[in-house]
Amino acid sequence: MSDHEHDEHDQGDNEPKKAKQGSGKRLNDRQRVDIIQMAENSKISKRQLADKFGVTEAAIRKLLRKKDDFLRRYYDTPEEIRDQRLRGKSTLSLYPPDDPWKQELDWIGFSRMLRDIRRGFHRYPETGYQEFRTQAFIRRFCEQTLHIPGKNIREMASTGLIVDVCYDNATISRSDKRKLPVLAFRADMDALPIEELNDHLPYCSTQKGGQKELRKRKKRKSSTPQTSPDVKMDTPANLLPAPSTITTTTIMAPPAPNAGDDDEEFQISTAAAHMCGHDGHMAMVLGLCVMVVRSAHLLPQDTFVRFLFQPAEEGPGGAMKMIKDGALTDVDEVYGCHNAPFPLYSIHVRPGAVMAHEVEFSIDIHGIGGHGSAPQQCVDPILAGSAVVQALQSVVSRSLSPMDTAVVSVTQFRGGDANNVIPSRVFLGGTIRDFDLQIAEKIKDRVARLVHSTCAAYGATANVHFLDGYAPVINPQVETRQVQQIAMDMGLYVSEEGLPLMAAEDFSYFLQERKGCYFFLGTKEDGDTEKMRALHSNHYDFNDKAIPLGIRLFLGILQSRFKCELYTFEEMQAFQVAMERIMINVTVV
Repeated sequence: MSDHEHDEHDQGDNEPKKAKQGSGKRLNDRQRVDIIQMAENSKISKRQLADKFGVTEAAIRKLLRKKDDFLRRYYDTPEEIRDQRLRGKSTLSLYPPDDPWKQELDWIGFSRMLRDIRRGFHRYPETGYQEFRTQAFIRRFCEQTLHIPGKNIREMASTGLIVDVCYDNATISRSDKRKLPVLAFRADMDALPIEELNDHLPYCSTQKGGQKELRKRKKRKSSTPQTSPDVKMDTPANLLPAPSTITTTTIMAPPAPNAGDDDEEFQISTAAAHMCGHDGHMAMVLGLCVMVVRSAHLLPQDTFVRFLFQPAEEGPGGAMKMIKDGALTDVDEVYGCHNAPFPLYSIHVRPGAVMAHEVEFSIDIHGIGGHGSAPQQCVDPILAGSAVVQALQSVVSRSLSPMDTAVVSVTQFRGGDANNVIPSRVFLGGTIRDFDLQIAEKIKDRVARLVHSTCAAYGATANVHFLDGYAPVINPQVETRQVQQIAMDMGLYVSEEGLPLMAAEDFSYFLQERKGCYFFLGTKEDGDTEKMRALHSNHYDFNDKAIPLGIRLFLGILQSRFKCELYTFEEMQAFQVAMERIMINVTVV
């Protein structure tokens, strides 16, 4: 609330005194958020809001008209900075290093800052290679708030960036004679192209599926769909909402139209949401960056820390592009983590495979179509396809050792357009998951032979295509055991339960190039529903209480490898308690 409130009654006057136009009444940011939420979630009128907050109705209308711009700025600004602005200050003071930051009240302010940053990312999600706004915020935060030298920040992989911090937060000097390893900590940045259904959350994604961009293109004379996968075009800016709320969408370009064809209309969805927790991962690595900068005077002088902000983890794979652009240059070890619906505050990690290798397959089966009343005159591809589905169930159980782990799933079966017509062609699609590339090759060979032989038995032919996805995530033995020990020394619950996961992750390519470790943070509390913490669910939301957990373990790894103490165990405990305190009144439905 502001320091000065207008008197509601004049002396000796029993009638309420209404706010006058230009009376000087000024709302603070918290009041503006309250007004927006009350207007959206209740039937209160603009006049009632004006009377309640002591401003004019015109001011209320103006605020609601520009609410999207205001909320964008509000969630872009850490709460600690907003609080200091209300007290007449303009910046978040991080210097000198011995200021009273580490006291309990300051840990609460730091926790609020990270919570608000995470929710700002959540409210304005961006999909793979479209993370322009996210990239700009991270760069601005590192340069203007943390005062990291501009030469230590480099953009790469289109929308990613790396941030380097060394002793005393100085400009990095390159050297080949370091006694200590250079460590990198990675956060993925991209959202999923799906619609969020958490409308009760004030920071729910602004990119809803209802936002669709209308396009026109020439009708194609051929009914066979054609695409040009190597050609891309950007959505015209004049067809998009304001740049503050959505980024340019990239779609596949249609083939060149034939002269004289008519126009046809089509739509693409602009839905996006952080339904995999990458907003939380970014908040963790940014929080770690803050803590390292604040104690940079305690870092060893012959090494540095790199923070990797990687785009497009959900596809097509930003890690490889980051590596190609030099993200691992000078780096000796790289560490990353992912949230998972394990019990809150648990760490799940093991040596060896922790995430799977993915292969997608597609099968085109060709027969001879005809009338449904005369199947003897046809070669039925549906019958052949059904036999293929049955045959593929034997691939894992009869081709692999019981000690090997793999999955073959048929997930698509399409064919036919009419109830009285046997089609001439059907399509099958599915996925293969494994933890060993040699096993993957064995499975692909077995699938291809089964498909061709089964179709031949029914007089049909088939084409089989495989598309390899990310390699399996394989944790090195030594570094992983070190991470387990560090976590246990910190008093954290460490488990190998639930691993490996059959999901895929492009952090695998970082571990192919450098030593390191990839681990999982539990986020599920008692009382949480499955959909609240299930990755890729429309109802998912990252649990902010896990932010200090990830930072604590990252910091423990850093302190162990650098043989220094930036923060004490008690300070880390105070950080965790502070986040729990500010989350007490937060309820996710």
